[in-house]
Amino acid sequence: MFRNGAIKAALGVLASAGLVFFAIGTYAGTAFADNFDEDPFSVNYFQNAQTGGPDDTMRMVDPDAYNSDVDACANIYVFDPAEEMEECCACPITPSGRLDFSVNKQLTALPVTGGTLSSGTIKIVRTNVNPLYFVIEAPADGVLLCDPTNGAHNPFNHEFEPAVGASLLTWLTHDLNRFASNGTAVSEQEFQSTGEPTSDYAVLTDECATTQNSGGSYPTASGICGCGTEVP
Repeated sequence: MFRNGAIKAALGVLASAGLVFFAIGTYAGTAFADNFDEDPFSVNYFQNAQTGGPDDTMRMVDPDAYNSDVDACANIYVFDPAEEMEECCACPITPSGRLDFSVNKQLTALPVTGGTLSSGTIKIVRTNVNPLYFVIEAPADGVLLCDPTNGAHNPFNHEFEPAVGASLLTWLTHDLNRFASNGTAVSEQEFQSTGEPTSDYAVLTDECATTQNSGGSYPTASGICGCGTEVP
């Protein structure tokens, strides 16, 4: 995740020693800042979820100015190590707002395959909110402000596009040595820009629709992640 080899090596030494560190501050403000200027797509990994140890946290911030008065959608797609989508969801976030997510309770609790989702990747795509949500006088069932399937379940939700030229700033904690007797090493790493074409959004939404449809066939609905708590 770190571009500078020396920084990566130094952090690795700290992790192996069982110390607690946070990869934020100067590094997040300089080395990573250029990745998030224009790319609505970002990605990070998770590990040790659902294993009985401390719960990791994903924190998301919308860097838009507070007075812009334009909400965004954080479309979240969770994959297992085999690159299969296990859960997906979409959450509104306000300008200069912050959302906190529990990895165990909201992002990996209901994998569509029904197994334990302990490691994998999380991809986030920033889009606009649904413009039809505000203009339909009598909203039909299923009309959503944000929809990770981009209208697969309701045509009134089919108005989303990746927010080219905008991004969401997101961090994820990692418990690197959860069961060590001398303590747990924790890092917090920023999601990285993927640089992929906006056409990939259609691939993600189609796969999300399949995931949610498949999960809905089980007695306990699965395949749908949960939105984070807005921090005042």
